[in-house]
Amino acid sequence: MSKIEKLIEKIIRLPPEIDLKEVKKILEYFGWNYESFGKGSHIKFNKKGEYPLITSIHKGKVKREFLKDIVRVLNLEEFNGKDN
Repeated sequence: MSKIEKLIEKIIRLPPEIDLKEVKKILEYFGWNYESFGKGSHIKFNKKGEYPLITSIHKGKVKREFLKDIVRVLNLEEFNGKDN
């Protein structure tokens, strides 16, 4: 099993929080781009043709509510290892 597949399985389990770097890896794998708002705690991920995903981080962690959005938007429960 690849590292990205392991991260996807981790997010699908919806832990209370996950490291931002892991979230970035998954979203970048699916073609999303990370954007910081400057000095605040909010971040944004953009992809052409999609509404942006915006969340806040605390101590480098992303909360479960945003993970639910990622699972829904990327349709991760149906992910079968193919590039999207």
